[in-house]
This record gives sequence, C-alpha cells and structure tokens, in this order.
Amino acid sequence: MQSDPIVEEIHKIRLEIEAECDGDMKKILARAKEIEKQYADRVVSRPVGLPKPPLIGVGREIAFVHLRLTRTKLNDSLVEYLVESSDFNRGRAWQSVGKLVIDKIEKSYKFQPAKVWEERQIIPPEVYARELTATEPQFIYPDRWGAWSMLIHYWAVLLLESNTFPAYHPLSFFPDRVESVKAQAL
Repeated sequence: MQSDPIVEEIHKIRLEIEAECDGDMKKILARAKEIEKQYADRVVSRPVGLPKPPLIGVGREIAFVHLRLTRTKLNDSLVEYLVESSDFNRGRAWQSVGKLVIDKIEKSYKFQPAKVWEERQIIPPEVYARELTATEPQFIYPDRWGAWSMLIHYWAVLLLESNTFPAYHPLSFFPDRVESVKAQAL
C-alpha cells in the first residue's frame, strides 16, 4: 500500500496529542474544545433550521461500532465466534450478524454473514484482507457499513497474531461476564 505523507502527518499529530493528554479522552476533548474556541471564526456549524444529516443504518446516528464476539467452538485447528451487534435494530438488542471462523493452522479467517448483514448489503470483512496484519483499523467505505467489516477483520487478524482466543471479546460489551472472567484469570 502506498504511503500518503499527509495521512502520515495526521497520524503523527494524533499520537502527539494522545501523548500530551496521557491518552485520556476527557483531556483530548477538553483540548479540542479549547482549540475550537480559539479558532471560532473557522468552525463550521450547520445553519439553524436545516435538517439533520441522514441517519446511518437503522434510524439513528451511530458514533461507535457495537460488535462483540462469543466463542462457540475451540479446538487445535479451528475457532468459531458468534458475531453480534446492537446497531442493526432500533431496540439496540444484541443480535447475530454472522459467524467468524478462524483457521489456526492456515492463519486465515472466514466471515459467514447472517441474513441481516446481507440485507443491509454490507461489504465483507475480506475486503480488508489485502494484508493479513493487525494494523490500526482504516475505516473505509463508511456508506456501506465499512466500520463493522473493518473491525471484524482487525479482530480476526489480532487474535491470529496473538494466538489468543478469548471466550468473549471485547470484554467491555459483556458486563455480566467481567467478574467471572477475572476470577478465571486468577
């Protein structure tokens, strides 16, 4: 993949800001608000009375990809995960959007989409598999639910590279399981 000096500079600046703010999101947001005040004449706002931009997906704006993996099978050669999301329905209930099958021997994965995934015509995670490395997710194709696909690809590669296959991932989306997983780790 060709490197872009502008994108590289933006990534460098982002990392510098994160370091200056100790990675604390509240500090980063406070810093952004201060800069916004400092350059108020350059901040573009939506004029009053204009309609909100179109909503993504199921009738609401989504600022964060809600995906989680539940391991359903584990053996010497294969790991299977149920892939769930709460972004595909108005009630925000977790529902299956597919199955992630990781081949530990071949160091590859396959995503088997559920009907809801196909109905939304979401691009497959394999689109991102140009290089099987766990690099920082590059969310492309946002108009085709690309962030969901990219995250599945990223997690699959990360799990393969680390050779770690947790029962639940990410744990933050399993609040009812946190204590039991911590207890098992002790």
